Amino acid sequence: MNKKAAFLSMELPVWFFNLFVLIVIVVIFAIVVSSFLAREVDTSKYESLLILNNIHSCLSYTDERTDFGVIDINKFTNLNSCLNIKDIQYNLILEDLDGNNLGNFYSDKTQFELNWPLRDVNLENQEYRFSSGKDYTIINKEGKNQGAILTYNFIIKNV
Repeated sequence: MNKKAAFLSMELPVWFFNLFVLIVIVVIFAIVVSSFLAREVDTSKYESLLILNNIHSCLSYTDERTDFGVIDINKFTNLNSCLNIKDIQYNLILEDLDGNNLGNFYSDKTQFELNWPLRDVNLENQEYRFSSGKDYTIINKEGKNQGAILTYNFIIKNV
């Protein structure tokens, strides 16, 4: 028998084993990657934070400088002129720390009150996502800063 043939016949099983190990590794890698790609991530919490950030930006108190995070009570009722977000309906309730209502604002009150009760209905292909929460903030009322609570309710249309 030829030396090359003997060498190939001894090395061939090793190459088949190496090829088998490589195929197993590629299949496992593909399964792991596809499981991460197929996972559904709920982003409504982060969308709400971005919307709330835009709201704070629109409502910021401005004198010689802009105080981000300090809400100007006079801008609260005129939010639609600054904030133009389509496919989102929102309700904002501003209260002082004693619970006194300082303002209640709707982007579109009729649509909001029509769609908000749907948050309790669990449908598979729901048209809207709902988010709500409270944000402790500072308001500027008559030139003085004081603590307040901003309660927000968002209805985000699934696109």
